[in-house]
Amino acid sequence: MFLNSYRKKLIGLFTLIAMVPIILFAVSVYTRINTYIIEENIKAKTSFIENEAEKLDIWFMTNEEKVKDISVNYPFIKELMAEEDGDRRVNEYLSSQLTSSKEILSLRVVMVNSKEYSSKRLQSIGDPRLKHDYINALLKKELVWTLQEVNSGHPSIITASVPFFGVTGEIEGVLLVDFSFDGILNRIGEIKRDDKSVNYVLTKQGNILSGFGKEIIESRNVIDSYEKKISSLAVKTVATDVGTENIELDKEYLAFYSTVPSVDWKIMSLIPKSEIYNGINVLVKYASYITAITLLSIVILAMLFSKIFSEPLVKLKNGAIEIQKGNYDYKFDIKKEDEFGQVALAFNDMVSKLKKSHEDLSNNNAMLTDANEQLQKINLELEASYEQLKATTDQLNESEQRFRTLLGNIDDLVWIMDRDLNIIFTNDQVETVLRTNKERFLGRNLNELTNYIIGNGETLLNDIVETDLDNREIYITNGYKDTIIVEANTKRVYENNKLVGIHGVIRDITERKKMEESIIKRNEELIVVNRVSKGLTTAMNIETLMQRAVDGIIRLMNISLCTIRQLEDNKLILKAFSGAASNLITSEDIPIAEDDIGEAAKTGKIQVLEIGKQYHKSKYTEKLIDSGRISYLSVLPIKARGKISGVMVVGSKGKLDKGEFNVLASITNQIALITENISLYQGLKNNYLRTIETLAAAIEAKDEYTEGHSNRVAKYSVEIAKYMGMPKKFCEEIEFAGILHDVGKIGIKDGVLTKPGRLTEREYEMIRMHPVIGSRILEGVGFSDTIMNVIKFHHKRYDLKGYPLEIYIEELPLEAAIVGVADAFDAMTTSRAYRSAITPEEAIEELIRNKEAQFNPYIVDIMTDIYRRNKKVIETIMHSDIISERTSLA
Repeated sequence: MFLNSYRKKLIGLFTLIAMVPIILFAVSVYTRINTYIIEENIKAKTSFIENEAEKLDIWFMTNEEKVKDISVNYPFIKELMAEEDGDRRVNEYLSSQLTSSKEILSLRVVMVNSKEYSSKRLQSIGDPRLKHDYINALLKKELVWTLQEVNSGHPSIITASVPFFGVTGEIEGVLLVDFSFDGILNRIGEIKRDDKSVNYVLTKQGNILSGFGKEIIESRNVIDSYEKKISSLAVKTVATDVGTENIELDKEYLAFYSTVPSVDWKIMSLIPKSEIYNGINVLVKYASYITAITLLSIVILAMLFSKIFSEPLVKLKNGAIEIQKGNYDYKFDIKKEDEFGQVALAFNDMVSKLKKSHEDLSNNNAMLTDANEQLQKINLELEASYEQLKATTDQLNESEQRFRTLLGNIDDLVWIMDRDLNIIFTNDQVETVLRTNKERFLGRNLNELTNYIIGNGETLLNDIVETDLDNREIYITNGYKDTIIVEANTKRVYENNKLVGIHGVIRDITERKKMEESIIKRNEELIVVNRVSKGLTTAMNIETLMQRAVDGIIRLMNISLCTIRQLEDNKLILKAFSGAASNLITSEDIPIAEDDIGEAAKTGKIQVLEIGKQYHKSKYTEKLIDSGRISYLSVLPIKARGKISGVMVVGSKGKLDKGEFNVLASITNQIALITENISLYQGLKNNYLRTIETLAAAIEAKDEYTEGHSNRVAKYSVEIAKYMGMPKKFCEEIEFAGILHDVGKIGIKDGVLTKPGRLTEREYEMIRMHPVIGSRILEGVGFSDTIMNVIKFHHKRYDLKGYPLEIYIEELPLEAAIVGVADAFDAMTTSRAYRSAITPEEAIEELIRNKEAQFNPYIVDIMTDIYRRNKKVIETIMHSDIISERTSLA
């Protein structure tokens, strides 16, 4: 048999000793790496899908700003409606707005009396007021997105609807802006994915808007049944913004999803679980190879070493057999100097003695002598055994003392129970953790410990007997009636399959749990601040900044009211408001001395006012307080660099906690800093414009006939842009461009610019170079494309003739067309060295004669309309000074 061989025992022992640490190490490394790889993979994919959802949300937020910019012009649209040809004028105006964004398909206006206007001059089938896009805007009373199902039940258009409010606050109509839904899907379809993932876009009701990569999930019928499962999963996850879920389709998938806040859609990506675990399979494969090779090497080494160790034993065994047979002349041939060599020498000596004893046995004296020697050897062995037993006892006493010292110095509570579940040992930490006397604790039975446990103590005690606890969190009450959280570990001890005791360790983790909860709370606060900050950092208008702030706070916090009031002349002026109770606030200016909320503006400190105690209603808050909808007013000063610029007032039913105040304080600090930056930016922009106007005046000073020309062109251009309803930024840029459009004349000789007679062909070529010279001068300044297009192409005709000839374009930019008309009108109505000025009426007629060829017909019509409707504006610009105050864009 295997165990009958000493060498085989050595081989087995060496192999077993080597295998145990190898296997434990392999299992430990596999478990840790497996967990790490899977968790990191899931984190990466979750973060990726969340980033993609945020990109799509930015698209919606950007286009919401465009729609709101258009809706601000409702007073102007209302004026157009009142005209004789109001339908045509409104439709043309809506058509002009299409140029502000290539993503807009059409614009419509539907009034409450069912009157409809359209940029495409098409009327809706049926009553447009019965459609969801119109109804949603009425119900929400704010901008709302609506999907339009056009063909086969699939949406192809998404509409942004925003109501028009009259002076009394009533809704008079709705602006409807249609965007291509396919364009949104194309953005989502660009999400990077591998060949084995499937991406879906889902509404908050669980409806699938579109899917990408579905071809990898077998047949059409199967896909339909799978989509029902995906819709059910979407409904299940409606309450969470980001996360992962398991789903069983043709195989197991991990579903990663994230929410697009603007429309409450979800982007969901399905990735086979097998793809997540592929790296682990490779790890297992290589680990198996390495383990097998290691074990094989150990077995070979064990065989070699066992042979070395067992060879002397074999010789000793053979010698013993020979001696047993009576061969006392046998000699052991072992030359080693180790223990085996010493045993061989001893055996050889013993054989000699045995031979001699055998010879002496023939007489009685030899037998007595031999017996005496044996007794002496036995006595020596007994003495040696006694010394060994004494040494072992001393070691046990020393080990027991070390064990007690160890248990006395650790921070954890250690206890031991006997077979009857009575506590027979505990360390001194019982007085620190449970606040009870050690002597009173000893001897107590397991069932008596329920007094310490909060919750179902009987279930926990049964678990201690039935299983071994592993880091079980338990809420207990100590001797001082304090609630603490502990982590318990237990180990049952068996002897002959019978329970003979239970060992346990309890660790107080109360402070650790409090720290974890604090970290989680702080993280939630940072998330709220980050989400509101995203909207604040893109605002370049103080009113927009403040409105975004209060909207974001109401959306992310459970409060009824949030307002921002600006401090001017010791009065708090309402600038922004939001919340369910916002209809109850007053729009009047509140003197800081007449209402308790003014205390924060005076002291710069946060005020928490409880209704009826620290705060009593004033005439400004009477309606709000009497409604009973709020119980607390929290007032936070808005200040930057020590200067108070206003206050934020938050109305809530319950008192805000510290974390919520941290969020609000962070947002008010951001508002103060961004407001200050916007004000500084406006100041820099005004200084910048005055510098540009001075530069233009210096250019025009070369020729008395063109003095003030650039300033007038800028003003004509702004009037045209405003009449078209263009955004404020475009109007600002068109003004800069008008002032700078002839900056290239710096590079033209004065004699050519001021020549009274007809120019030669060479001189005319020099004049025609000023657009190119101007663009070269300013190309490194960083002006926008709008300004640079005007400088380069203001002399390009609508039919693309004109100059510069060396630059090819497919169509004349709108901004260049506007400044071109304004430039021509001013040139015709002012005197030059080579001709006299003509009247404005004659200049308008000249523009009309040359539209379609030299001038954009739409811009000519607008210029004509401006002159005929408000001749005073044109005449005022015609007689303005060389350098004047820049045109108001308000």
